Amino acid sequence: MQEFSGFDAAAFAAFEESKWASHAYNRERLEVKLNLSALGRQLLAGLERRLAPLRGELSDERPSVFNGHRVSSLSWFGLRNGSDRELVESNLSPAPSLPPGAAAQSPADRHLHLLLRLGRTGLLAGLCLPAGAAVDRGNARELLAREKERARLQTLLDRLPGELGLAWQPGEEPEWLPVAGLLESAAALQQEAPRELLLGRHFDRQRVEQAGTGLAGVLEELFLSLAPLYNLLAWSHDNDLLGLVGQMKKRRQQAVSQLQAGDEVRILSGLAAGRTGVVEALQRKGEIQVRLGNLVLTMPASEVERTGRGGKRRESR
Repeated sequence: MQEFSGFDAAAFAAFEESKWASHAYNRERLEVKLNLSALGRQLLAGLERRLAPLRGELSDERPSVFNGHRVSSLSWFGLRNGSDRELVESNLSPAPSLPPGAAAQSPADRHLHLLLRLGRTGLLAGLCLPAGAAVDRGNARELLAREKERARLQTLLDRLPGELGLAWQPGEEPEWLPVAGLLESAAALQQEAPRELLLGRHFDRQRVEQAGTGLAGVLEELFLSLAPLYNLLAWSHDNDLLGLVGQMKKRRQQAVSQLQAGDEVRILSGLAAGRTGVVEALQRKGEIQVRLGNLVLTMPASEVERTGRGGKRRESR
């Protein structure tokens, strides 16, 4: 598996404006992407004891409908994983349709995440709260409304390295504000047209090139300083200021009450999405067993819709 080798002048040259819309430079950008991926893996290994499990994902190096047919930078995202991710995404509205030429939403646009973005002028690194991260933004609003939690947030902000800043809708070279401004952002988090928020810093290309492989250590220190903020702001089963866990349990119980063994159902999500099966048994905690031929799957009752009524109701333990 490739190891991080640092970013040289060629890495930044891959994002010259004349190359943004051209497929002729896909290979050039792919080499940068593989190196960025290696850097992300190294960082996650150093952060695993301070953060809930995260999964590294990357933006596409090829111009396509998903990036507006241009690649001005490449991004690595440290995103939540597992059941936390599933529950967050089940509580988000479907991504809106976009006008021709507009970039489509990526999974990172819907979650608070760690960010590395490499472009022609340098590297942007920090903790990003996207405009579309409705669950995390709601959790943050609840936190900011509580005096005790605001005090905790203030303490964490006071401990951050002095070189970090706050930026709204960060571009290539963001306009940085003092991090203390995060405490004044409650109103901004409630805007009908929210803006992306980044807490971090920009490293110019000369600094990045000079750091070589030592850049990984610099970025690990940066992310370690932001880890307590991530843990405080990010929605999780253990940090559920919105009561989503209780709502999920209620939905599952209601879904089970409407089903019985023998019902024909269509599976709505997961690898078997779209397939039709038969309810084998009802289980506790809002789950059911569904038979697909010789295969029996266990899943939340809320992930199926009934297409036909079956026989007698039967519960399993």
